[in-house]
Amino acid sequence: MENKSSYQINEQGVLGEVKIADDVIAVIAGIAATEVTGVARMCGNITNELVSKLGVNNLSKGVKVVVENHHVRVNLALELDYGVSIPEISKKVQDRVKAAIENMTGLKVREVNVRVTGVAAEEEKAKSDGTDNSSVFVSQKGTLMKRSEVREHIFRILFCVEFCEKEEFEDQVELYFHGHENINEKTQKEITEKTENLIEHLDEIDEQISAHTNAWNLERLGKAELSILRLATYEILLDEQVPRKVAINEAVELAKKYCNEKAAPFINGVLSKIGQDMDEE
Repeated sequence: MENKSSYQINEQGVLGEVKIADDVIAVIAGIAATEVTGVARMCGNITNELVSKLGVNNLSKGVKVVVENHHVRVNLALELDYGVSIPEISKKVQDRVKAAIENMTGLKVREVNVRVTGVAAEEEKAKSDGTDNSSVFVSQKGTLMKRSEVREHIFRILFCVEFCEKEEFEDQVELYFHGHENINEKTQKEITEKTENLIEHLDEIDEQISAHTNAWNLERLGKAELSILRLATYEILLDEQVPRKVAINEAVELAKKYCNEKAAPFINGVLSKIGQDMDEE
């Protein structure tokens, strides 16, 4: 059995002591955080709506807890709804988590650190012409997964890891797939391998993007826009299975879904320039 930390929360009395596992504190924090209006999910796509299906312990995903001398430090990774005030929602999360842990355990909460890893946009009802609708993977439930859906999963992982240290990459990917149980192991492997290959060529990809963004510093680009550009540039330069037109059209569709209205024409222009330069070589 896995050895998990536990903490004594009372003085030993006649009937014995009371201890609480750190996983329990993490679950309390996860439930409290996802109850705040404006929080879409824990990083890894864990929401309260999935608890009945996945089990309550899955709300500890995206939560790290450290307890020292009856004082608790909590680190949360969250995705918020589009359009909400990030500082305001983060403060509400901190207050809610602190109150929940202290009221339920008697431990004192010293820190609640919130890392916003993404913004949840509404699903588009339809895709425009030129998108990649070919079905190539089969999920565990037997439904077909289109290449465009696979591409979107890669984009979302790229976006998520932008907020993390490099050594956290594997953990973030695991959290992501944990929240998407409709993706079978074969498709997870495809997504992971393509993402890893992209990251291995990141210097080359970023060099191309920098050369075609009118001397913009990449740090000035939004993380969503940058992730979309990186994915499409990788496909244009290094993925022979993806036609250039499809790579560009799919990037534009992702920009329409996840970015502001100016992003789609900007991304289309940058990628078109990269493609044109390849033709001239």
